[in-house]
Amino acid sequence: MYSNKIATEQLNSSSKYLATGIHDNVLLQSIRIDKSPAGNQFIEFTFGKDGAIVTHTEWEPSKFNGMTDADLQVKQNNLYNRVKQIMRCYCSEDVFDNFECDTFNEFITFVKGKLDAAAPTPVRLKVVYNDKGYTTLPTYSKYKFIEPMNVEKSELKREA
Repeated sequence: MYSNKIATEQLNSSSKYLATGIHDNVLLQSIRIDKSPAGNQFIEFTFGKDGAIVTHTEWEPSKFNGMTDADLQVKQNNLYNRVKQIMRCYCSEDVFDNFECDTFNEFITFVKGKLDAAAPTPVRLKVVYNDKGYTTLPTYSKYKFIEPMNVEKSELKREA
């Protein structure tokens, strides 16, 4: 039942997940579009470095009781800006010129297509805990949480 050897091995085993903090030279490994068992659509980004990964999932914003159309638009804009921040590491700014779509599915299909076609680019990435205690990317869009490694001065902030 109790074993020093087994307990020590478990303690010393490395996690397959990136720890919280700012990581250099991280690569985008995959982008997945899917639906949850409840039918909620999402896009999932997986980043990795040295065998460790972090995933970030963006769910289709939905309107709840008491939520106005304006509130829903704010949620959609924040999601758009988070995804755009990821895409700007891999695509030129002109990709977004005149970009508009009507559905979440159109948006995430566009994103996946552009990122699948992009060249592998090392990025600097901020990893945080979510409200369930798992590591992921921040849910804010106001502050930078990802940038290409070739930027001269990092804009990632530890306190944000």
